[in-house]
Amino acid sequence: MKTSRLSKLAFYSLIFIITAYRADAIDTSYVGAAVCKNCHQDQWQDWKNSDHDKAMQVPSEESILGNFADTKITIGTMTARFFRKEAAFWVTTEGIDGQAQSFQIAHAFGHYPLQQYLIKAPNGRFQMLPFAWDSRTREEGGQRWFHIYGQENIHYDDRLHWTGPLQNWNGMCADCHSTNLKRNYTPETDTFQTSWSEINVACESCHGPGQKHVRQYQSGPVLTEKDQSVSAKDQSFSAKNQSFSALANFLKSTEAQGGWALEEGKASPLWEGPPRPKKQIGLCASCHSRRSPLTDGFSPHEKYLDQFLPDLITPPNYYVDGQIKEEVYVFGSFLQSKMYKAGVVCTDCHNPHSMKLKIEGNGLCTQCHSSDLLDTPAHHQHPQGSAGAQCVNCHMPETTYMQVDPRRDHSLRIPRPDLTLKLGSPNACTTCHTDKSAQWAVEALKKWPNHTAPNAPHYGEVMQDVLDGTPTALVNLQRLLQDKAVPSIIRASGYTLLTSFLPQQVAQDITQGLSSPSPLIRVGAVRAAGILPEPQRNTLVGPLLSDALKAVRLEAAQILSASHASLQGGPWYAAYQTAVAELKAVQEGTSWRGEGRANLAHLLMAEGDMAGALKNYNAALKIDPHFSPSYVNLADILRADGHGPEGLKVLQAGLRENPTDSPLHYAMAMALIRSGDKEKALTHLQTSVKITPDNMQYAYVYAVALHELGHLDRALDALEKAHRLSAQDANILSMLISLHQAKNQHDKALHYAEKLLRIYPNNRMLIRQISYLKRQAQ
Repeated sequence: MKTSRLSKLAFYSLIFIITAYRADAIDTSYVGAAVCKNCHQDQWQDWKNSDHDKAMQVPSEESILGNFADTKITIGTMTARFFRKEAAFWVTTEGIDGQAQSFQIAHAFGHYPLQQYLIKAPNGRFQMLPFAWDSRTREEGGQRWFHIYGQENIHYDDRLHWTGPLQNWNGMCADCHSTNLKRNYTPETDTFQTSWSEINVACESCHGPGQKHVRQYQSGPVLTEKDQSVSAKDQSFSAKNQSFSALANFLKSTEAQGGWALEEGKASPLWEGPPRPKKQIGLCASCHSRRSPLTDGFSPHEKYLDQFLPDLITPPNYYVDGQIKEEVYVFGSFLQSKMYKAGVVCTDCHNPHSMKLKIEGNGLCTQCHSSDLLDTPAHHQHPQGSAGAQCVNCHMPETTYMQVDPRRDHSLRIPRPDLTLKLGSPNACTTCHTDKSAQWAVEALKKWPNHTAPNAPHYGEVMQDVLDGTPTALVNLQRLLQDKAVPSIIRASGYTLLTSFLPQQVAQDITQGLSSPSPLIRVGAVRAAGILPEPQRNTLVGPLLSDALKAVRLEAAQILSASHASLQGGPWYAAYQTAVAELKAVQEGTSWRGEGRANLAHLLMAEGDMAGALKNYNAALKIDPHFSPSYVNLADILRADGHGPEGLKVLQAGLRENPTDSPLHYAMAMALIRSGDKEKALTHLQTSVKITPDNMQYAYVYAVALHELGHLDRALDALEKAHRLSAQDANILSMLISLHQAKNQHDKALHYAEKLLRIYPNNRMLIRQISYLKRQAQ
């Protein structure tokens, strides 16, 4: 959950609805936490009242924390009234049509530091109210209603309105807040029949269905806690236990012989023994990661990358140096850390049943790291016991989401205020010292006795150079991709940036990435392969259509969908058909929102099924009218099919629904230019640039249109503004040179030509042009 407009929220249902859904599709292999309690009382007691236990709750006097005593609130222009009607809890607020309506609270969602509330909606949907209860104490600023987007007014015609697809519980949040969740979405009827075994996150969410385990123990002796543990000295399990205990097998798979050893005089320990299995991290990542689901519900016993495709470490969800920005949870951050590389797993720090830290304060870190060397002012340079002396405040800084919910960055990095100056990313120093600048922090760190300056560019600097188009960007990126000391998830993210270069420059890099033993790197390389010529792309990516992991197979199918015709009859076509069928199933499962329908339409277009593509785009407009790409793509299809006027009407309808959407204004401008109405197109181009000033494509085309219509000075003004936002954009620089030269302003043209030469130092034509401009400027 988070504060930004990209957030995903959650939603639920009335008690009688829940009962009906469970009866329709109940999975009897799940026995429920109450059964587990009989033998595992200590673990059950830890779990009870935990965040997992209270992930979802039926409304009651005990579970509802918010003030429903006829309380009225106004935040910006948004209003709500919370009240009781007999035993039920109700709210009156703006509904799907913008009119005030009353809704019964179906479920409580979470409990601390905030609690949200679910409303039952048509077609089996459950939606999350935007008004949440701050459950912190009054002393902490809590015990109040607030809006998850603060003062930003989110009304019914906004895609983020609580009645829309982005706030749908079934698709966005359900699988991580209930046990054995199945979304059960039917695209043909646009309905959900969502089912679950338990309303909250209970034992079998992590351990899997327990029926066989329980039956075996009912017919035989019950294991003691000692029997259930996995000895560090003896990893063997009896044949009897192996035959029935999914729990025992899971524990066996997540442990290994060995232990942490701290050598005298060293600050950090090393793992001694066989490498620690990391299956546990994948299990936790099923929910604690920013990812796209590849299945309907998930199993704790299946591989993570067979069930999910995680986000890579790229803007806008992360800062360019890998720090958290949007709410990305933990997995992507932790995979960047030295802790992960060393073999640390989640339960080294967290109790797996209560989710609480095993030890509060610096003791958590010094259970492994040397307290004599690290938990001292000599290391942290702050008074002992102060906030600055706490390990997590320097190495795991917090970012607050949903107004009141602080989350720590699990990349466990050393503070780098110098990167704040270079990249604009935050740093732990000025997060605490809010009255100080990043430059102050840089100078302060230089005075620390144990300070050492970085001896190589940070991967964030390399990636920013690519985004800026600096001359050395490719060489540095290639070096990064080959550096095995760099975390795999960072290298995978780096591969996606190869699309910024010419195919012939990076074909060898892509080829190497496609054969990497790291599945994440294979994913990144597949995405980069989209820029390769079709025959080469088919040959290199084709084998990955049969990759052992579903995430990789589907990325390969997605990239090769544009090659559908050329694949037919070739060696990869059978594998492509199998993989693309899997991909279609995934898109159908997500087609309750515009993205799913649009992606499905894209696949159908590649196969030549124009009727199917049109059907899905039109369905997207109906179920998700504020998802602008559907309008743009549908208009393009109609134009390509000789129905340009109909496409223009589609764009007009899109702008009526989304008057401040810059891609729609840009698409409308292009359509008007093609129809010959350049003056009207200019208005839409101007609007697109105003809404999204950092989009250089919009700025460039706007300047071209101004120039062609005789507005040379306005064109130069637009280009200057764009250049200030993106100083390395070659198209903007080229046009600045051309237009200043057209005005005989050779000195200004020379100024921009020399800037462009720094990007393309070996461009002979540019060198000759600079020589000419120098002569003219004299």
